[in-house]
Amino acid sequence: MTRKSITYGLITGLLFSLGVLYPAFVLFVYQINPLWFDAETRPEATAPKLVLSGAIALFALLGAGILPAIRVQATSWKDGARAGMLGGLVAAMTVFIIVVAPTNAWRATIPLLNFPAETNNLPPAAAVAEFQQQILVRMYTRDLPTLVVAGLVVGWLLGGLTGFARRDLRDETLTLLDAVEMRRAGRRRWFEHND
Repeated sequence: MTRKSITYGLITGLLFSLGVLYPAFVLFVYQINPLWFDAETRPEATAPKLVLSGAIALFALLGAGILPAIRVQATSWKDGARAGMLGGLVAAMTVFIIVVAPTNAWRATIPLLNFPAETNNLPPAAAVAEFQQQILVRMYTRDLPTLVVAGLVVGWLLGGLTGFARRDLRDETLTLLDAVEMRRAGRRRWFEHND
């Protein structure tokens, strides 16, 4: 159950990162100086790509809790919520590592580019303090916990709803004696839910 939840959480996190990557570039990275990237920032050029990215991100967001719950064959709110929470946590951490942290680091570094290293002058203390504030405080004490809590809540809700909707698919409970009697198939069914 744990391995499947982590695997599908990673897959949905990568898919969500793919969907959020273009909007992150358009809204945060390109806005500083589009000429550096030779980027087209007119609304007519970016709108179709933003809509496509939003659709990918929406499907990935829904999959963050639903896919792990389906893959572990959850048939109750509790099992679905547990699988969804783990999948949502892994997805949120993946998005943080791939999209949020590099975007924040880029935005924090831009003011320091006004002080080139070849002149051997240190940036002013105010610029360094602002850089440290954005990297250490904003990214790790505000963005990371917010993203983790959002991933847990979305995974818990969607996984729990998926498990609750699948409650009619429950097998009868398998006792250990039944599993021993069924040999290999019984072993497989027993360890599927008792890892």
